[in-house]
Amino acid sequence: MNNGCPFCDPEEMRSRIVMETEHFYVVPTKGQIVEGYVLVIPKRHAACYGDLPEAELAEAEGILARLRTAITDEYGQAPIVWEHGIIGQTVKHGHIHVFPCAPDLKEAIAAKFPDNEPMKALDELREVFRREGPY
Repeated sequence: MNNGCPFCDPEEMRSRIVMETEHFYVVPTKGQIVEGYVLVIPKRHAACYGDLPEAELAEAEGILARLRTAITDEYGQAPIVWEHGIIGQTVKHGHIHVFPCAPDLKEAIAAKFPDNEPMKALDELREVFRREGPY
């Protein structure tokens, strides 16, 4: 199903894939601001990762573990990983950013978002989604 979403268009994704699993594509971002910056995109349309079933979140965790290792080996530092949800998305399809640098953003995030609580695993997003819907 394409529904006008570029992330749902297999042909759009096919030319950019650097890794693919049963349920996900890993592609470089368009207009990369740094080398090695990739997105982890579910193949099925979902507003956010909190809308994914547990099995797909587990698959995504495995992908992220592989990316963390590969990026750390290549660039000498662990990446930062985030999903910002539907706010500010240019493509309304859940995706995780994997950015090859590790600045300490904790203080800046805490100051700007005082109610923010870091999450330890992707499955915590399911609870946020259950409670609040697309975030």
